[in-house]
Amino acid sequence: MFGAVAELARLIVLFIVFMFVGNLIIEPVYNILEVGESASFFVYTGLAVLFFVLYRNKFQWNGWYEGAEMAVLSKRMSRWLVTTAIAMLIAPPALSVII
Repeated sequence: MFGAVAELARLIVLFIVFMFVGNLIIEPVYNILEVGESASFFVYTGLAVLFFVLYRNKFQWNGWYEGAEMAVLSKRMSRWLVTTAIAMLIAPPALSVII
């Protein structure tokens, strides 16, 4: 039981740090490209998907919880999710240039 609670706390902390660092990297780029605040949905969703892939493929194996349902994402699924996340991060600046 302690392992699951500790892993959940670890997951939340990692997620917050990942989103904070991702925002620190992306926000200046979006400001230079003059992308509006309405794009934040795409940014945070793209970052969350990237975190999901990173957690399932790397961070999950270093934690305290050891369950039977632990599995790495397939390479095909990982590529699809990463491609989708990158598209979500690229879409707002590309659309702001077009529109």
